[in-house]
Amino acid sequence: MITGDNFQMKMQWTYLLFILIVIFTSCNNADNETQWGEKRNASLASAYDENDTLAVENIPANLKAWIAFYAVIDTGFQNGNFKASGVILHIDSMYNASAVTNENAFKNILAYSPDSTRFIDFWSYMQNMEIDEKGNHNLTGGSPDQEVILADKKNNSYRQLMYNGTQQMVETADWIDNNSFLIGMLNTNESGTVWIPEIFLFNLQDSTFTNFRLNHEIKTDSMYLKNADFVSYWLDKKKVSSQ
Repeated sequence: MITGDNFQMKMQWTYLLFILIVIFTSCNNADNETQWGEKRNASLASAYDENDTLAVENIPANLKAWIAFYAVIDTGFQNGNFKASGVILHIDSMYNASAVTNENAFKNILAYSPDSTRFIDFWSYMQNMEIDEKGNHNLTGGSPDQEVILADKKNNSYRQLMYNGTQQMVETADWIDNNSFLIGMLNTNESGTVWIPEIFLFNLQDSTFTNFRLNHEIKTDSMYLKNADFVSYWLDKKKVSSQ
């Protein structure tokens, strides 16, 4: 038989359990809102903790193509598997670029900010863009090294964002907004047997950047055997031949 005291105690425990569930749910939702909701600016490096994934609303076109290309060979090559390092670095004063980009020649393959006042150029270092009488574009020259240029047309400045040796190569760049952009690049180990893909997020408004690294390595042979050459694929889409 349930007495009045037992019934009251049971109701108290039920009410307490209900309150605890409400509190837990509210805290969880608050955390999600802070990290993933409206309060979170996905273009800021400081928005990401270790092991977070890139949370821009829509993956930009070039990065999306880069991921899709390699995902055909490695199904784990997905945005959700690129994990934030949790390390936020400041963009130091950048050196002047080795040369001013010939914008007219390379315009078709530069990565422009939405307002077109800035662009990323990782193509023109030691290369030329030849345009024949039929309007065909041909990229000639080249170097084992790569300079990545951040150009600001308003200030007429051309800064060296990165200078990569033979073990690093930027393959894609996109702007999220007029102050932030993404770079997709491949790193290799010293022996050249393993690829380590990364996505870099830069924000010029607060001069910070961070990186997201794929959570597994890729054997270089598995890519070479399948002719995995995103750069040639992307240039072909842009109707640019290369030598």
